Amino acid sequence: MERMYDHVVESQRALVLANPGTKEERIYLIREVVTSSYGAWFHTDVNLSRGTPTQVIFRLKYDTEKKILMVKFFGRVIRSEPGGFAVAFEYP
Repeated sequence: MERMYDHVVESQRALVLANPGTKEERIYLIREVVTSSYGAWFHTDVNLSRGTPTQVIFRLKYDTEKKILMVKFFGRVIRSEPGGFAVAFEYP
């Protein structure tokens, strides 16, 4: 399958909140993430259902890795299969 969006960062870590702000909220630290301008693929054994709302938090180093920037995105799971799931970003 041909990719629609170029990868931006590979092997980035992220914190994923599934169903944020609800009683069903769960927090996952995902160690292998491939991001693009559209969303992210999370390599994990965690199985989130298609349509699950998420908040994704990236901790990025910049300025020769001396400073940390926290970046948050909201999105929904658009694909889930053995080995991981994909989230499409909706808004920052």
